[in-house]
Formats: sequence, C-alpha cells, structure tokens
Amino acid sequence: MKENQTLKSIAVIIILAVIGIAIIVFNKFEFNVNYSKNVRLEINLGKSFEINDILEMANAIYTNGEAIVRKAGDYQETITITIKDYTDEQNEELINKINEKYETNLTTEDIVIYYNSNVRGSDLIKPFILSSGIAGALILMFFGIRYYKLGLVKVLGSSVGIVIGTQILYLTLTSIFRMQINEATISVGITIAMFCLMYLVATYERKLKSE
Repeated sequence: MKENQTLKSIAVIIILAVIGIAIIVFNKFEFNVNYSKNVRLEINLGKSFEINDILEMANAIYTNGEAIVRKAGDYQETITITIKDYTDEQNEELINKINEKYETNLTTEDIVIYYNSNVRGSDLIKPFILSSGIAGALILMFFGIRYYKLGLVKVLGSSVGIVIGTQILYLTLTSIFRMQINEATISVGITIAMFCLMYLVATYERKLKSE
C-alpha cells in the first residue's frame, strides 16, 4: 500500500515537473533590461546630479520599458541610462529636461550611444554554477552521513527531488507571471532552495529521533 502511494506521488511530481518545464520552454522568461537587447546612453553633465531626478525623467520619456540610471566617470558626473530603445525625439526631450533642471547647454550630440546585445540566460547563471555545485555536493554528503539510517537512496533522492521540484515551480511561476529575471530573482531562487534544505533537515531530524 505504501509503495503504491509512493509511486503515485512520484508520478504526480514527474508530471508536474514536465508541465512546468514545458511552460518555461514555450513561455520563456522576461529578462531585466540589463540582460536583454538594450541601448546605453551616456551624457557627461559636468556637474553633480541626483539619480532619482534623471530616473524620473527617463521613465517619463522612454515609456517602452524600465530605465536604469547610474553615475559614471571619475567624478561621478556622467549619466548612464540603459533603456530598451529610443527615438531622436525622445533623446531631444531628455536633453531639454536636463538643461532645464541643471541649467546646462547640452545638445543631442553630447549623447554617446552604445548598442548592447542580449545576455544569454546561461551567462546570467554561470557565476553561480561552481559555488552552487560545491555547496550542493557538500550538503548531500552531510545528508548521506547524518541520515544514512533513514535510507541513503531515499534521503538523497527525496532531497534532490524536493529542491529541484521547488525550483521548477518557482521558475514556472516566474515565466507565467512574466517576472523579470535579474540578480534579485536568482537570489530569491537560492533563498527558496535554502528554506527547502532547512525543512528537510528538520524533517529528517524528527524522523531520526523517532527511530
């Protein structure tokens, strides 16, 4: 009876995982403007400025997506604005607003424009692969040593399955709701994995005490 329930549970998990992967593949992800095809505008203002002021201008002018504003240069007097796309009229409007706000005499010719190709998803997660792989191997080693009395294959199999399953569910929801993929999204995924591991440790410890 127990074996039948276990097999049914495994079958349900596999079906849900396949559905989740299919949704991810066909629906794809919405990448943050930093990781999609974008344009970076650089303007040397020649004086200090407030990022929030420029951000407010940029979001009001470039309405086809989120604008990212940063300071650059040795004296932090250069504005960098990353956007998905632009028109000459939008750039002119931006310059006019900057001139009005900061009493400068800039023209659209003062804008240096860089065109950036999109970043592949694999490039985004690459920095996390080695550290996550080492951490995962050490955690599984600990689980195998600490909870071998509960059944080595059962413990390791269920641990890997639960962590991977929750990550697939998270990525599926991310894809469905068009949540932007960025550093914060990856951090949330890692946090979810950590909570899963904490849950597993608490569960295995309870089972170990009842043995």
